[in-house]
Amino acid sequence: MMHSSESAQTSAVSETQTAPVTRERRGTALLLALFAMVVLLLLSQGAFVASLHEYRAGRNTLVEQRAFAVAEFGINREIAAWPRSRNLPPPTGLAFGAIDSNSVFVSQGDTARVKVTRLNDNTFWVVSTGRASIGNDALESQRMTHMLVRIAYPSISPGGAIVTAGDITVRGNAFVTGKNTDPAGWTQCAEIAGRDTFAISYAPGVKVSIQKTNSVENGTNADPAAADSNTYVRFGTESWNSLVANANVRIAGGTYQPFPVGNATACTTSQLLNWGEPFRGGGSIVGCMDYYPIRTVQRRV
Repeated sequence: MMHSSESAQTSAVSETQTAPVTRERRGTALLLALFAMVVLLLLSQGAFVASLHEYRAGRNTLVEQRAFAVAEFGINREIAAWPRSRNLPPPTGLAFGAIDSNSVFVSQGDTARVKVTRLNDNTFWVVSTGRASIGNDALESQRMTHMLVRIAYPSISPGGAIVTAGDITVRGNAFVTGKNTDPAGWTQCAEIAGRDTFAISYAPGVKVSIQKTNSVENGTNADPAAADSNTYVRFGTESWNSLVANANVRIAGGTYQPFPVGNATACTTSQLLNWGEPFRGGGSIVGCMDYYPIRTVQRRV
């Protein structure tokens, strides 16, 4: 009896010791919810920062393109309104190494500043600096573009004062000279290279008739180039057609007496017979001394 009772007690104690203990877990769901909210907040903040960065990058690119566009506008506007006086030899025209600056203003506060530097007789360096969103420290942008501009001069190397592919007759009081002579008062001609040439260059085989020997100075010359049609239509990099296309005024064929019209400071370029002032000194129209128009005359057949 004693033995059985002890066994039962021992079994009861073992069951009591091995039974699982159940405890309440309060706050776990709240912790998970807070963790999820933090993760979502970080993801949304990252997306916001990324989108803000993309927005600012796109906005800055747009402002930079505006600055570049206004710089291009400035350089194109300067070339389109190129003053002819700038092409004249120094000191009348722009001096070598000198800078001629102009400001070009456009809408929305964007501006372009253009600087023109003369490098040599026919080459200029044009630099345009464009600025957009001026005054806004966060957005202001500056872009620069430049261009080399070369003035196209016709290269004419005549073989004589008169070059002809056909027969020629000199008679009466006509006088032809091939000597290089500076016009009176043209002091700047001393800086321009020149040379004497023949009075008449003609194609071999054509007829040359000179009534008086003293009516021709520096003689005549049979030149094969006079028989080449390109001699009369090609002038270096320019052609007859390109010169005609750049003509300021076109007038009908006829007999004309050109004369300058203007005053000491201005030249009336609207006059058809105003071909500039060839003279220097007293009585000359000073305002037309730097006016060198290109004109074409319709030939009468």
